Amino acid sequence: MMKRSAALGVAAAALAGGLAAAACGGTTSPAGPGASSGAASSGTASTAGASTGAASTGAAGGTGQSVAGVPFYQPSTTVSQAAGSVVLSSPDPVPKVSAFYVNAVGKGGWTTVSKSITQYSASLTVKKAGQGASISVAPGAGTGTVITISTYPSP
Repeated sequence: MMKRSAALGVAAAALAGGLAAAACGGTTSPAGPGASSGAASSGTASTAGASTGAASTGAAGGTGQSVAGVPFYQPSTTVSQAAGSVVLSSPDPVPKVSAFYVNAVGKGGWTTVSKSITQYSASLTVKKAGQGASISVAPGAGTGTVITISTYPSP
């Protein structure tokens, strides 16, 4: 029952990220066995579509993966990805992942519009130079963490 609950939690997070991407005109890519190799990823995130929200292979986030300049937390596995958004899963606890993103957006030149951080979850809304991003960090099924990053044009 516990494994089934864990799988449902990750699937729900992936669905939420996919729906958010679809609402923004994005498309989702299938995530399943072999879709991502996790922490040992070679930085092969989909770069299809040269929109401002496309994944990049810059120097941020350990493996260099990011969406619109917001780095992917490492270690993490890509659950789903579309233009301008990504859902990641990490074995690390919420407080550790949250601290990473608070630090990353500060160093990345983002201005924090809103921030809510607890020991159980984190929500950041940030902006810079015509770009906005929402970052959500929440408990995953079991002991892991689900990270959702959505980006959008911002005045």
